[in-house]
Amino acid sequence: PEYVDSLANCNANAVTCCYVADRQPDDHGTCTSGSDCSNADPVDNTDVCYVDNSNSKFASHTKGGYSIYPGDSEGDVYCEGFAWSKGSLGEPSYRYRANTLYQVALMDNLYTRGYVREVPGAPMCGCVEHMPVISDAACTEPVVDEAFTFFVAAGSTDLEVEHVINSIGFQPCAEGGLKAHYDELYADGKVNDNPKARFDAAIVEDCDSAIASALRANGYSCTTSPCGSDV
Repeated sequence: PEYVDSLANCNANAVTCCYVADRQPDDHGTCTSGSDCSNADPVDNTDVCYVDNSNSKFASHTKGGYSIYPGDSEGDVYCEGFAWSKGSLGEPSYRYRANTLYQVALMDNLYTRGYVREVPGAPMCGCVEHMPVISDAACTEPVVDEAFTFFVAAGSTDLEVEHVINSIGFQPCAEGGLKAHYDELYADGKVNDNPKARFDAAIVEDCDSAIASALRANGYSCTTSPCGSDV
């Protein structure tokens, strides 16, 4: 929706949610029954490379700047996301993307796992262009049982359609992580080159290279990790 800054203009056709704390005593993080969960960690499933504050001004409350996380300096972070095919009403991933957002942001993580708190300077959930640059994320996709019936009513010459949704469910993406799932969408022609390029800038395979590129783009250089000696 355009009125939610972090979810406006999702030009990469993908959303991620990232959490840095666990407040619910179960087997989804370090929060356990009877313990003080004020600083408990979620399951760590990604590397956060950096946050570009200019991509999320409302969340960071700044016009620009970077937070860079070499190595594992960000601590334990859990990210989950989903992607959808280019605007086609025939694709469940496109038509039910709002349902999938609800599932990922609220049901899977806040309610079931008890995950809270965003990566500093970033939204908790948003289009990948507004979120931290990360190495990957867990992936969820909708599973929809629905039927379309086309008919001409008695006494009419107009073709009508009836849409019945029997159920909407969700499952982990068949390809595994979000990056592999998106690569499959691209290979099947369900996303174009421009969204793919935006996605690949947000979900990267190598954080060191991504950090070095961001530093170079802003006129900085360094000769130690994560930049290497050629920056």
